[in-house]
Amino acid sequence: MKMPDRCPYCGDVLLTDFMGRNDVYTIKTCGKRVSHWIKFVGLTSANDVESLMVRLDNKRYAEWNLLYKLFGISGSGTAIQLPFFYPNLSHIPSLLEKISTYVVFS
Repeated sequence: MKMPDRCPYCGDVLLTDFMGRNDVYTIKTCGKRVSHWIKFVGLTSANDVESLMVRLDNKRYAEWNLLYKLFGISGSGTAIQLPFFYPNLSHIPSLLEKISTYVVFS
């Protein structure tokens, strides 16, 4: 997955930050709105997303590690590993519904 320039939720330009020695990692976030928060992390040289986080509610986040094909829910001091799937960011409400279903049946 290529590093996006705009938020898949609202279409706003993502805030870009660089981290690590010689700015090895690019971190892009959208957190200006109260309704959502999303974060993309990847190597600056590759311009690919390695991990992705989406806020589910005030206490929980869904996190994908696309490099190692891991998916889980974390927050409030707990973490749940769930079966991996690639996130479809073109329709966020259905993605959140799918995650909720995974949590219920895990």
